[in-house]
Amino acid sequence: MDLRQVRYSEGRSFKVMKLNGDTSEATHIYDPKGNLWEAYKVMFAQWDIAFEIGAQNRLRSGNPTPLRALASLILEFKRSPRLNTR
Repeated sequence: MDLRQVRYSEGRSFKVMKLNGDTSEATHIYDPKGNLWEAYKVMFAQWDIAFEIGAQNRLRSGNPTPLRALASLILEFKRSPRLNTR
């Protein structure tokens, strides 16, 4: 299952509008026709996949990103100038 999705606008230039990964959830779980238990089932299945990917990556390369390095990357991203998304 591919947890990534790219949406784009048509025209001359290409612009990434949305990029989903393991921190995103399936939007259909918010459909009022659904129910809470089905939404949790979808979320738990997605988390199972994410944790399995992490386990396989650790087996392959061994080292997850240290917490301090991850925090530094997040701060760097928050401080960086953003493209105008309007």
